[in-house]
This record gives sequence, structure tokens and C-alpha cells, in this order.
Amino acid sequence: MDRAGRRDPFLRALATTKVITRGPKPVAALRDLHVPVWVNAPEPNTWRELMAAVEAMGRDWPLAGKRIAIQEYGVSNEELIEALRARGADVTAIRAYQWAMPEDLGPLESAVRAVARGEVHVVVITSGIQFVHFWRVVQATGLEEDVMRALGRAFIASIGPSASAELRRHHVEPTFEPSHPKMGLLIREAAERLHA
Repeated sequence: MDRAGRRDPFLRALATTKVITRGPKPVAALRDLHVPVWVNAPEPNTWRELMAAVEAMGRDWPLAGKRIAIQEYGVSNEELIEALRARGADVTAIRAYQWAMPEDLGPLESAVRAVARGEVHVVVITSGIQFVHFWRVVQATGLEEDVMRALGRAFIASIGPSASAELRRHHVEPTFEPSHPKMGLLIREAAERLHA
């Protein structure tokens, strides 16, 4: 919007729109832009908490017939889109950016081979797409069986429900999630569990 010379009209439009967020980072960014947040999903900040928060406002603002634009965060959240559509909303998904595979796959390939050989005892997953990329390399190397066997013996720390859901989609069960989906807590609590 800045490059298009439309920043101020865009921010004025946002100020008159029901802005719904899924966690503390977008709230902080919007606060800096003086854009009010109508609803913010509570922890663990998944699409389910977002839907519950919006539905709690349903008497004042039912979803049926509303036009909703979703700024996607690198991947499409089909479950959220379907939940909104099931309640009668007209949904448009906007992908502002996309998580791509790294240009240099060497370090990721090395990590896959180390896991396959059973040399990795702790795996820390900080986002679902991180595991999606890891698994693409697993498939490209043909090491699916070895990696699955090794992951079955590893301590797998997942930052929260969304990352854990992606692990489960790949038939990998996380060992642990922190008390709150925060990086510092993930590392500290995983270290405490491993130490114990």
C-alpha cells in the first residue's frame, strides 16, 4: 500500500472494518498502525479459538452473508475457510507471502540423513510448514521408512496445536507441547523435560 501510495486510505478503511486477529504479533503490528482489533483469538491462537471468539460475538455480528478476507500466513488454512463458509460467510483468501523451500537444500538434506541414521534424539518443530519442507526432502531422498522409525524414538517438541496438527497429518505424534505456544517456553520446558 505504501508503494502504491494508498497507505492512508487503506488504514482508514481498516479502521472501519471488523479486524479479527489470531495472536499477539498481528495485534502489536495493528496497534502500531492505529488500527483497532475487534476480536483476537486467545491462546493457543489456532483457527479454532479464532472461530470461537468470532462466534461469541455472533449475536451482534452473525457471519451469514458477511464478506471476509483472510490474510494467509504462508499456507492456506482450509479448515478455517470451510468453517467460515459453513456459517454463510463469503470468504476470500489473500496470500501475502509464501514459505518456499530454501535455495540451498544441503543443510536440510544433511538433517534428514542424520535423522534417518538415528543420530538425532530431539526434534524441535516451530511451525507446521517447517515439517512440510522437512518431509519433502525426506521423500526426495527416499528415506521415509528410516525417518519414520527414527522419529518414533525421538523426543519431538512442537510449539503448539497447529504445528502438532501438521505432524499428525504426517503420522508423527509430538512428544511435547509447551504450556503456551512461545519459542522461549518451548525450549525451556523441553530442556526441563529432557533433563528430568
